[in-house]
Amino acid sequence: MKKFKDVREQMDVDKKHAENKKKFQSLHRKAKSKGGQVHVDYTDEKGKKQTGRYNGMMRMGAHSYAKIEPHHGRGPMTALPIHQADNIRHVQK
Repeated sequence: MKKFKDVREQMDVDKKHAENKKKFQSLHRKAKSKGGQVHVDYTDEKGKKQTGRYNGMMRMGAHSYAKIEPHHGRGPMTALPIHQADNIRHVQK
C-alpha cells in the first residue's frame, strides 16, 4: 500500500511541475510583449509565505528551477523548484 501512495504522490508532483512550467512560460511571454511582471507566491523551507517576481528558469542537473527575485530588491535570488509555486500571476505596473 505504501508504494502506491509514493507513486501517486510522485505523479501529483510531476503533474503540478508540468502545469506550473507551462504557466510560467506563458505568463513570461505575456509580460515581455505587453509589459509588467510575473509575480509568484510560495512557502519557503521555514514555512513562511514569500512573494517575489519571476526572472526566468535555470537547470541544475536533471531539475528545473524558477529564478525568483524579492520585490524589495534586497536579498538573494531564490532558486525555487517549479512544483512549489502556489500563486502565479501577471501583474501590470
